[in-house]
Amino acid sequence: MILFGLIPALERLIRRIPPTIASAMLAGVILPLCLELFRIAGIDPLLAVLLLSTFVAARSRVPLYALPLVLAAGVAITLLRGNVVELPAGRMFGTLQLAALIFDLPVVLSLGSTQFLVTLISQNLPGLIILRASGYEPQASSLLVGTGLASLFAAPFGGHALNLAAITAAICTSEDAHADRSKRWTVGIIYAGIYLLLALFSPLLVRFFLALPPPVIGALTGIALIPTFISSFEAMIGKVKIAIPRS
Repeated sequence: MILFGLIPALERLIRRIPPTIASAMLAGVILPLCLELFRIAGIDPLLAVLLLSTFVAARSRVPLYALPLVLAAGVAITLLRGNVVELPAGRMFGTLQLAALIFDLPVVLSLGSTQFLVTLISQNLPGLIILRASGYEPQASSLLVGTGLASLFAAPFGGHALNLAAITAAICTSEDAHADRSKRWTVGIIYAGIYLLLALFSPLLVRFFLALPPPVIGALTGIALIPTFISSFEAMIGKVKIAIPRS
């Protein structure tokens, strides 16, 4: 990724991609996750209706707390139904564990190259395009080299594919993050702090979500991405002109 970030042509390629295409790419990535909500509605309509109603009501009154309220509603429904999965006790705090690195050429050529392409095509390039679609001018070379160096240092601890997460980038750069585009960077700092806090309690967090039924997790994911999908879809069709033939 570091070597790829040093290619000057990549910067020019990113600049030539229209924002509408970028928005369409993001909408295409998010759409299957949002549609999962409707699949769950066919299995458990009461769950889907209650969570979606909570989201709509909270979004109209307290939009900042809409998703936490939906999460609380999902947990409450699970507890009332008694559908909590019992899990064995485990640690509360997460720890860093150093893994010995072993160079294996066949693994590098097969798994490593696949991981590189998936990270580049599904995360880094969409992430760069989303930043441009949001009105920013990211330096592709600097960002790719930076994420590559970060991955290099984090790889011994399992963080071998740090990237410009496309969906997270869309959330942090949307109007919901901050009305003033020049101040949306503060959301990234807040996200980083929350991620560090979650990492500290990662074993407890993993057990918490594993205790929830899969339909609840799927519904929560679909609802959480609805605002991002709507924003991407609006940006995708915002500049489309429909020609109506005249007789």
